[in-house]
Amino acid sequence: MRGSPGPNVAWEFPGGRNRPEESPEAALRRVCLAQLGVDLDISIGQPPFDYEYADGLVRFRYYMCQISHGDAQPVGCAEVRAVHVRQLRDYIFEDAAAKVVEWLLAAPRD
Repeated sequence: MRGSPGPNVAWEFPGGRNRPEESPEAALRRVCLAQLGVDLDISIGQPPFDYEYADGLVRFRYYMCQISHGDAQPVGCAEVRAVHVRQLRDYIFEDAAAKVVEWLLAAPRD
């Protein structure tokens, strides 16, 4: 997750838009490399969901991943944190990301 430390500050997950002809998984790998400096192994994907913002509808896709190469670095944000899934309850997220946190907390794990 990335964000700014401090009370009542919303955290977010790395993200961005797909390029034309790019799969969601390829976009995730590209965005995480650009935003965090890491390569990923994707293990589980969440079905996409739509979220209505004031300026339009956005389709979200989220995945459980493991870092396969690199150490996460903050790029364009104040801080990057890797936390255990159960620790997500301790952070503040905007509504769309909070839906993802619910999914992560309910998802099967090894």
